[in-house]
Amino acid sequence: MSSARKKAAKRTTAKKTKDKKPARKRGAQSAPSPDTGVDSEVDAASATTAARARPGHISVRMYNNILGDCFLIRIPAGPERDVKILIDCGALQGMPSASDIMNEIAGDLAKATGSHLDVLVITHEHWDHLSGFCQAETIFRKFEIDELWLAWTENDKDADAARIRARRQKALQLLLTLDKHFGPAAAAPEEDDEEAATAPRGGGQRDEVRELLAFTGQSPGVAASRMDTGAILTMLKGLAKKVRYFTPGADPIPLPAGIPVEAYVLGPPKDTKLLLRSNPRKGEVYLTDESAGLGVYLAAAVQLEKETISLDADEARTIELSMPFDNQHFRRLSEVEGERNQAYFSEREDWRRIDRDWLGAAEQLALKLDSDTNNTSLVLAFAFGSKTDPRVLLFPGDAQVGNWESWQQYVWPSGTKREDPAAIDIQKLLAATVLYKVGHHASHNATLRANGLELMTHPDLVAMIPVREEFARKTKHWNMPFPSLLTRLLERTKGRVLRADKSVDDLRADRDRRQDKPGELSRDDWENFFSRLGFGPKSAHSGVAPLYVEYSVPLT
Repeated sequence: MSSARKKAAKRTTAKKTKDKKPARKRGAQSAPSPDTGVDSEVDAASATTAARARPGHISVRMYNNILGDCFLIRIPAGPERDVKILIDCGALQGMPSASDIMNEIAGDLAKATGSHLDVLVITHEHWDHLSGFCQAETIFRKFEIDELWLAWTENDKDADAARIRARRQKALQLLLTLDKHFGPAAAAPEEDDEEAATAPRGGGQRDEVRELLAFTGQSPGVAASRMDTGAILTMLKGLAKKVRYFTPGADPIPLPAGIPVEAYVLGPPKDTKLLLRSNPRKGEVYLTDESAGLGVYLAAAVQLEKETISLDADEARTIELSMPFDNQHFRRLSEVEGERNQAYFSEREDWRRIDRDWLGAAEQLALKLDSDTNNTSLVLAFAFGSKTDPRVLLFPGDAQVGNWESWQQYVWPSGTKREDPAAIDIQKLLAATVLYKVGHHASHNATLRANGLELMTHPDLVAMIPVREEFARKTKHWNMPFPSLLTRLLERTKGRVLRADKSVDDLRADRDRRQDKPGELSRDDWENFFSRLGFGPKSAHSGVAPLYVEYSVPLT
C-alpha cells in the first residue's frame, strides 16, 4: 500500500464488518425484497435498491439489458457520505428500446447518487459508452459532477491527440462517403423494433460496415441522433466543475474524501505503434486464428467525392497508388445521372461492378476505426486493501491488444525500480484483481491471455460482462461473448461471472450445477458470494435480467 493510501486509511473511521452472511436458523426463510422479487435464496438485506453503499465495502453496480457499459461505484467515506463514481453510460445504436432503457437507468442513477457524482469517467468516444447522456439528457443535466476524467487522447491541447482525432474523422468521412454512393437505403428508426431485430438481414458487407459504424453513433442505416459522441463529450465538459486528462504510468490518483482507494492509470499508451495495434498475434487472446489486417484503403471513396474529403499530399498519393486502375477512368457518381445511373446499378450489370471489393475494403477500415477508438480507452485499476491482502477493481473500457501490452512498461511509484519489493507493476495489480469488468462485451480481442486473464489469480476473482448476447448475435451477427473467452472466464472465476443479460434464476442455476464438485466452489463459498450481491427491480422495458446487479467487495 502506498503512503497516500496509508494516510487515507488512518482517516477512515468506517467500522470494519465481517464479510459473512447474517446467520439465520436452519430452515428459516427471508421474505422476498419488494423491489426485486428475488426469492428467499438471496438475502433480502442485500437485494435492495439501497441509497448507500454497504458499510465497509466498495459496491459496484452494473446496469443490465444493454449492449453497452454503465457502471456505478460507491465507496463509503463516513457515516453520512459515499464517494460516487460513474464509469460510462450508453447502449449501442440501434438496440431496441434503447432510449427507454437508458432513461430508466438514468432515473435509478439519480436516486442512487442524489444526482451528484464525485467522478464521472468516460473511457472512450463510442456510442455504447456515451449514448445515455443524450437519450436521458434531461435527467443528466440536473446532475452535479465534481470531476470529469478523460484519457489524454481527448485533450484538445495535446498535439498527438489532435492527430489521432483527425485521422479518426477522415476514416469516418471515407466510410460515410462510400456508403452514400453504393445504392439508396432508407434510414431505419434510431432504435430497431423487436421484429426487425430478429429478422434476417441482407446487404452483406455493407450491413457489416453500418453495424460497426453504430459504435460511432453515425450509422447511415439508423436515423440520426440529436447529438453525436463529440457533442456529448462537449456537453459533459460543460457540466463538470473540473475536467482532468490522464496519461498512463503517473503516480496513482487519490480518490476524494480521503478514502483508502487509489486509481492507477494503465492506458491508453502514448506510444503510437501500441495505440494503433488492435489485431492480436496468435496466442495473445482466446482465439486460434485471426483474419488479415487492413486491405486496400478505400481509394474508391476518395475518387467518388474528392471535393468533400480533405487529405494531405502523402495521404492522397498513398491512396492513388492503391487504385485498381488509373484514376482517369473514374467519374464522381454524382455526375452520373438518368439512364446511365440506372444502368450502372441494374441487377444485370451487377457482375461488372467492383463495389463489392470496395465494400470489403470498407469493412476492414470500419473494423480498424472501431478498434483504434477502443484502444484509446482510459484504463483504471482501483487499488485498496493491505500489503498482505491487496485488492483491485479493473476497468479496461474496451482496450484492445496494444493498450493491454503497454501496461507492462510501468512501475509505481514513479522512479521505482521493478526489483524493489515495494514496487507495483501490472503483474501485481492483475494478481490482486478481485473484479474484472470484461472489455468490449467479451469480444475476441479485448482480453489478453498470458499477459491478462491468466495473471488474474486471486481466489475471489469475479467478472462482470456488459453484454446482450441475443441482440449481438441475431441482429449484429457478432460473437459476443466470445465462446472460448467465456469458458475461460467461468474457469478462472469458478462460475462467478455476472452478465447483463442473465436473470437471478440463471445465476442460481449455474451455481447449482457447479457447487461442491471437484475444483469448484463449496456451498458455503456460493452463499458468501450471493450474500455480497444486490439486484435491482425488473426492467420495465426489456430483458430478463433485473435493472442492475450490484456486487460488494470488502474494503479491508
